[in-house]
Amino acid sequence: MYRQVEPTKGVKRTTKALILFLIVLVVLFITVWFYQFSKYAGITAVRDELQQKIDKELRIKANLEKEKTYQNTDAFIEDIARRELNMIKQNELIIINESE
Repeated sequence: MYRQVEPTKGVKRTTKALILFLIVLVVLFITVWFYQFSKYAGITAVRDELQQKIDKELRIKANLEKEKTYQNTDAFIEDIARRELNMIKQNELIIINESE
């Protein structure tokens, strides 16, 4: 009834060319994908490093703001006056140990 038709040389050549084209296309796709993935990994690493630096600087800023707030208090001024200027409050007694 039906007979099998053998492909001609032109069809075989076209099929081989198509398979070769698809292989080249797949290799090209994989190469581009790996390149983009490695680039993304590098950018992610830089982003993480910068985020760590930002976090560190924010902690430093918070500590400096605490210190600034403390330095604007009377307690800080009194502490500096006592330690560095050897000052005392009015009506305060000083005990001196002469054995030293």
